[in-house]
Amino acid sequence: MDAAQKKSQMGVWKGLRYVFAKIGYLVIASIAAALAFAFAVWLPNLHLVASTLTRSDAPLMLRLQLPVTLLGSIVTNFSPFSATMIVTLSMLLGIDTALVAYHTKQRLAGNFTGGFAAGAGGIVAGVLGIGCAACGSIVAMSFLPLVGGAGILAALPLGGGEFGVLGIILLGSSIAILAKKATQPLICVEA
Repeated sequence: MDAAQKKSQMGVWKGLRYVFAKIGYLVIASIAAALAFAFAVWLPNLHLVASTLTRSDAPLMLRLQLPVTLLGSIVTNFSPFSATMIVTLSMLLGIDTALVAYHTKQRLAGNFTGGFAAGAGGIVAGVLGIGCAACGSIVAMSFLPLVGGAGILAALPLGGGEFGVLGIILLGSSIAILAKKATQPLICVEA
C-alpha cells in the first residue's frame, strides 16, 4: 500500500470516528441496519407478515410474535452466503444512511461539503443487492423478465448473488467518499 492509499484510508477512519462520536448517528445507523435486515429476512414472507400484523381477530402479542420469530429464519431459510450478504448489506446500509443524514444536516445548515449523491447512490445499490441465493436480488429480479434475464441469472456463478456483491462494493465506496468528506473543511462548492 502506497502513502496516498494509507492517507486516504486514514481519512475514511477519521471521518467515521468523527461522525459516529455523536450518539445520534449511531442510533440512525442501528435503526436503518435493523430495518434493512428485517425487510430482507421478511421479504420471502412479506405477505404473511403483513396479513398477520393487520389481523384484528388475533391478540396483539401473537401478531407481534410472528414477525419477531421470523427474524430467526436467517439461519434456516437462507444459505450461509445469502445470510452473510444480508447481514453485511444491512450493516453497510445503516452506516451509509447515518453518513447521508450527517451530510444532509450539514447541507441544511449551509455547510456544503458535497457527497450527497454518492450516499444516495450507495443506498440504492444496497437495496438493489438485497436478496437470497435462491432468488437473487429481489429488486433486480423484478425487472429482468422484461428483458429475458431469468436465464441469465441462472447462468451467473453466484446465481444472482453478484448483485449483493456489487451492492457491497458500491456501499463501501459510498461510505468511503462520505466519511472522507465528513472531516473536510466546510466550504460552499456551489458558489
